[in-house]
Amino acid sequence: MTSKQPAVTWERARPMLDALVNIAAVKDVLVVGSVAREGYGNDLDVVVVVDDTVYNEFLATMACHGSFGFDEKSDYDDYYVGYRLERVHAAIEAITSTPTEYGWLLAAMERFGAELDIHPMPHGWMNKVDTVQTHLPHKDPNFVRNIAGDARALELDDWGKGFQKVYCMS
Repeated sequence: MTSKQPAVTWERARPMLDALVNIAAVKDVLVVGSVAREGYGNDLDVVVVVDDTVYNEFLATMACHGSFGFDEKSDYDDYYVGYRLERVHAAIEAITSTPTEYGWLLAAMERFGAELDIHPMPHGWMNKVDTVQTHLPHKDPNFVRNIAGDARALELDDWGKGFQKVYCMS
């Protein structure tokens, strides 16, 4: 009898993290959740640090989460109020500034082939977790505080070298 392999490991996450790091609006990428805590998990949860304009765009899109226009909704997320797929697409729309970036990130997600959850956060979010928590439709009143505790910056990665931005031509 073989044990079930985790869907995401640090090694498997690397190409997806590289793609996120290279989005112009993304100032920092932090891995949170089980991959940050244990080095593996069923999905990849990341925080992308963005400027306030991009963060506010994400929040505005999330406020109308019922009107994204998807034909099929992904599973309803019992903790983070809303549909996971719609939340991820709202994040992608907010953080990408060109059709090239948008397509590049969607292609990276397709190649990644595992569940991904992207949480855009404003600069300094770890110093204002209670304020940021009030912005997000999450049932856990400590969600932002908990992910701040899990957050693992990519500079501390498992590959012995830091990630580097290599901007894609658009």
